[in-house]
Amino acid sequence: MRIRIFLRILLTLYILSFIFIAGIVIFCAWNLIDKAHPIYWIENLYGDTVVKIVASAIAAVIIVLSLKFIFTGSRDKKVKTKTLKESESGSIRVSVLALQDMVNRYVMESSDVRNHRSRIITNEKGIDIDLKLAVIPGANIPELTSALQSGLKDNIETYSGIFVNNVDILVDDTSLTGK
Repeated sequence: MRIRIFLRILLTLYILSFIFIAGIVIFCAWNLIDKAHPIYWIENLYGDTVVKIVASAIAAVIIVLSLKFIFTGSRDKKVKTKTLKESESGSIRVSVLALQDMVNRYVMESSDVRNHRSRIITNEKGIDIDLKLAVIPGANIPELTSALQSGLKDNIETYSGIFVNNVDILVDDTSLTGK
């Protein structure tokens, strides 16, 4: 997860650098920047060693980021699945997104649940379900969570055929409101 955030920050800086360069080109093209300034920058680039080193470092970073973004964007994302059955004629799998949709539909049937987030974790024996709930005021939390745990387990096992190891529930309104 942290790598994705780091890559987004790099991509943002990368895009901002090109916006800056494009702005300078537009300003030069329309004579909004005096011709003496770009000439001065180019003379510094050819003459000053420190400017050469800094410009080369910036160019190298841009080239590396460009290659990184080219190859990162071209990969096909593999759909996470859980295998139900393997036989001579092939295998039967259920996507984690389909399981998550089953969980979401089941949870939203409860009138005591105001909002929720779910996560499916696959392992060798089956799946684990992590559920965060925001409940309505006055809801009986022990009764609700107990019913959701047993009901979710039965529902997923019945309709998908996948064993549910754990259903972990956290009731926390603040985690679902973006605070």
